[in-house]
Amino acid sequence: MTDSLSQDLNEYLWGKTNQVDYLKRAAECNVSSADGLNKKIVGLNEMLDKQLRKGIEVNLSRLLEQVPILQSLEDKLHVLRSSMHVVSSECSKLAETCGEHVAQARENTKQLERAIHRKNIVADAQRCDELLDLLGKRNELVKKSEFIFELKEIIEENKDLIRIAWLKNAVETKLKITENEVRRNASEDLRRALSSLNTSLVTSAQQALKNLGVLESELDVLLSSIVVEIDKKLIDLSASAESGQNALPICVNCIHTHLEQTALLNESYQRKFSERVARLIRSRVPLDSPIHLSQVGRIFQSKNENSFHALIDSLRPLKNSLLAHSLARLHQIIDDNDFELSHANAFVDLLNAAIDEELTKADWDVELASKMRGNVEKCLEMVAKKLECNLHLQPNDLLIGDRLSGGQLVNYRLILIADGLMKRWPESSKSLKSFQSEVLEAVLGEIKKSVAAILVRMHSETFGTKTSPYMQELVDYISRVDMHLAHFSKAGRHVEIISNVTDYVIDCFLLNASLVRTFATPHRLSIQADLSRLLEAINELEWSSRYGDRNSLLDLFSAEPYDYLQNRAGVRKSILIHLLIADSPANLLSPPQSVGWTVQEYITWFEEHGEVEILDLLSGLLNSYASSVTSLRETTYVPSYPIILDLLKQL
Repeated sequence: MTDSLSQDLNEYLWGKTNQVDYLKRAAECNVSSADGLNKKIVGLNEMLDKQLRKGIEVNLSRLLEQVPILQSLEDKLHVLRSSMHVVSSECSKLAETCGEHVAQARENTKQLERAIHRKNIVADAQRCDELLDLLGKRNELVKKSEFIFELKEIIEENKDLIRIAWLKNAVETKLKITENEVRRNASEDLRRALSSLNTSLVTSAQQALKNLGVLESELDVLLSSIVVEIDKKLIDLSASAESGQNALPICVNCIHTHLEQTALLNESYQRKFSERVARLIRSRVPLDSPIHLSQVGRIFQSKNENSFHALIDSLRPLKNSLLAHSLARLHQIIDDNDFELSHANAFVDLLNAAIDEELTKADWDVELASKMRGNVEKCLEMVAKKLECNLHLQPNDLLIGDRLSGGQLVNYRLILIADGLMKRWPESSKSLKSFQSEVLEAVLGEIKKSVAAILVRMHSETFGTKTSPYMQELVDYISRVDMHLAHFSKAGRHVEIISNVTDYVIDCFLLNASLVRTFATPHRLSIQADLSRLLEAINELEWSSRYGDRNSLLDLFSAEPYDYLQNRAGVRKSILIHLLIADSPANLLSPPQSVGWTVQEYITWFEEHGEVEILDLLSGLLNSYASSVTSLRETTYVPSYPIILDLLKQL
């Protein structure tokens, strides 16, 4: 314990330990500890005394030198304190004087303010007197309203004016009477100006009411009366059919008049007017009333300002309803028609007339007319679906026989219906065009299939008779085709259809004829006679526009080889090469023989590939022939070989 107190003594002296704790510990220590602590303290005192004496001995001379300086500083401090005391006294006096002056200035300011206030009251009272006098002398409503506005503003800014007895009486009696009179006259002028569409008078009346601060309330009253009037007209319009017809022009004129009047007022009023009238339109005008919609819509379209957009928007439900009812009426006409039995022209005329009528109902609005054209497209899509449902495309319905089956009559009638509608509505007939193409493709496909089946018999024919049996059968078939096509000959694509048939018949004949080996035989003359008979039959239908005159085709089977180098309209080079090969000796193989196919297989491949691929095959055939000539050490080629080469080089 003693050692601890002695060790902590230095820290206590330097303030590094808690004083209370250390003293408490010292007080609680025993006698031996206290003696040790006292000895420690005595030792410290002696050490400090020695150090202090030593320091005094060392620094005494220097301390003595500082004494005069310290005395001089003390004297100067005394002088400074005396001076500061004088300054403090003077400042106190100055502060007291300033306080008195400030108090006096404040009192003077208050007196001046009271004087100015009294002056202002007098000036305002004089101005009020002048304004009251002017109210009795001037007749212009705008000026009077300006005087009233100024007078009320003066009184509002200076409440003390109302304490003046004469002014109080004038304000409570004359001012109120004059204000009510100006308001009443301005309202009447506004109504008269709107009725006559007098812009300047409307502006002045509005300015007068605005100066009085009652413009909005007066416009609200005016708006309410107008809305009530329009509402009554709309109720009369929808009361009955007869009265509605008579009331329509009246109602339309009423709305148009108020629209013109509203255009003279401010934008806020225009917006309120359009919103309230829009609510009336939505609630009063029947949904399926195209006449009402068109008449009212034309009026609204003349107003393109933003404040009138609510009126235009109010017509959207009516437009949508008109479109829905219009489409329903067109669909009803389609549903009521029996496509199996009805006459094509009768249905086409009926539907065209109905569509024209519906489009007329929407011709007053660009957006509505565009959507109505969309209805037309939907209507024609429905017609196309109905036509597809009634279509007969079974194999028996596509056969070209001596008599038309019931299914064929229906098919041809459906083609006429589609064509009649396509002519009238070309831009909306995509679905009908697709339907017609599907039917014609099926019919023409069957015709081409039958023609190919007849002509392929050429290769098993015994030539020499006057008319070949296969040709007689083909001519009879073409006659039946003519009979069938006549049932929809009024279709706009009649020429295209006939040309398609005749082109294919000639193409197929030339292809088959070019594959018949005619070298050292009279077959070419027989084929030429058959072609002549075929061209006569085709001429009764429609001469193909792709080929030249018929003589150029007949010359193919009587021309010299070098004549094939001349340009022949419509005839493919591959056919010319076929003819040259067919009229050559057997060592120049025919195209089917060169690839190991039958004639029918080659014809099928030929019709499925383009001219470039066919000529590539023929070029390969000719190369094979040249190689065989070389390998057999023959010295000459067939006569047509160089001509075929020239034709191939013309690619």
